[in-house]
Amino acid sequence: MDQNQIALLELLKESLFGQKAELPDDVDWAAVLEEARAQTVAALAAKAVPAEQQKSWQENVLRSRGNFIRVLHGQTRLVETFEEAGVPLVILKGAAAAVYYPDPAGRAMGDVDFLVPRERYENALHLMTEQGYRRFSEGERHAEFMKDGVEFELHRQFSTEGLEVEPALIAGLARAETKNLCGQAFPMLPERENGLMLLAHVCFHLRSGRLGLRQVIDWMMYVHRCLDDEAWENGFREMAAEYRLETLAVTMTRMCREWLGLPDSITWDRDADPETALELLETVFAHGNFGRKLGEERRVEGVGVNVRRKGGLFRYLQDAGLKHWEAARRYPVLRPFAWGYQLCRWVKLGCRYVLHPSGIREQLDSGKNLYALQQKLGVF
Repeated sequence: MDQNQIALLELLKESLFGQKAELPDDVDWAAVLEEARAQTVAALAAKAVPAEQQKSWQENVLRSRGNFIRVLHGQTRLVETFEEAGVPLVILKGAAAAVYYPDPAGRAMGDVDFLVPRERYENALHLMTEQGYRRFSEGERHAEFMKDGVEFELHRQFSTEGLEVEPALIAGLARAETKNLCGQAFPMLPERENGLMLLAHVCFHLRSGRLGLRQVIDWMMYVHRCLDDEAWENGFREMAAEYRLETLAVTMTRMCREWLGLPDSITWDRDADPETALELLETVFAHGNFGRKLGEERRVEGVGVNVRRKGGLFRYLQDAGLKHWEAARRYPVLRPFAWGYQLCRWVKLGCRYVLHPSGIREQLDSGKNLYALQQKLGVF
C-alpha cells in the first residue's frame, strides 16, 4: 500500500468509528479522492477529510446522497407493489447492508437486488412487466429491469456455481424481517442469513477478481453490529463452515480490525493469518469496486484465474464456449467445437490477449497471486 491508500483507510476509520485519522505526512489528496472513487467510498470517507480539502469531495457526497434517495424511493414502490400482489421478497445487499452503517446515506447505492421464492419467479416477472418495469436482460440467476432511472435485479437465485448458499437464504426468506431505513420500510433476511449473504457477496467478487472496499465494509459493519463472540459461536460459525466461508470470514475480519479500525473486542478472528489478511487488503486496492481500477485488465486477469481453476486453457475455452453458444447447448454435434466459438468471441471483442498472443502468458501469470490467495481463503 502507498501513502494515499493508507490515508483513505484512516479517513474511513474516522468516518465509521470516530477514531481520529492519523494521516501520513505526504498525502496527495487528488490521488486519495481518485482511490476513494474507484472503491466507491468517496461519500463515506468525505466526513473525515480535512476542511481545506472538503470542496473537491462534496460533489461526490451530494451525488451519492441524491442517488441514495432515488434508489430508496424506487425500492419502496417496488416493495409496495409486491406486497399488494401477495408476492414475498427480500432485499439483498444495498439497503440490507446500509442498515448497519452509522450514516446509511453515505453507503453508495447501485441497483435494487431482491430475491423471491423460485416458484413465484414467473409471477414476479409478470407483475413487474404489468407495472411498467422495462426488462432489458435475463440470465440464469436473475432478470434486470429499469424504471424511473433505477435498475432492479429480480433474483430467482442468489448463488453462483461452486457456492450454493441458496438453502439458507430460502429458509431465511420464509422468516423475513421488516426493517426501516430513513423512514422507508422494507423486508430483508433475518440477521444470521443476511450476514451469510453479505459474506457470500464478498466471496463472489473475490472469485471473479472484482472485490472492492465497499463489499468489505458491508461485511465489517455487519460484524460490528451483529457478530460478537456469542453470535459467532452460537450458529454463524457453523453456517459459515458449512458453506466453506469460515476462513474468508475470519481473515477478512482480522483485516478490518488491523486496517479499517473495527473496534470490537471479539476473539473469533484471532487465529487468522495476518500475512493473508494484508494480502487480501492489497488485492482489494489492486482491483477496486467491481474491478474499476483494472479496466480491460479485469476481464483478462479473470481469464487467468479461471484457466487455473478449470485446469487448463482448453478446458476453460470449452466451458466458456458452451456457456455462451446457445446452438451448441441445443445441438450435441456442435459441442466439440465450443472452444473455437469462444476464441471467435474474444477476437470479436478485440481482447488484446488474442490480438497479441504473447500477452496471454503475462495475464495468466498476473492471475497467479489472486488464485493463490483464493486457495488460501478456501473460496472454491
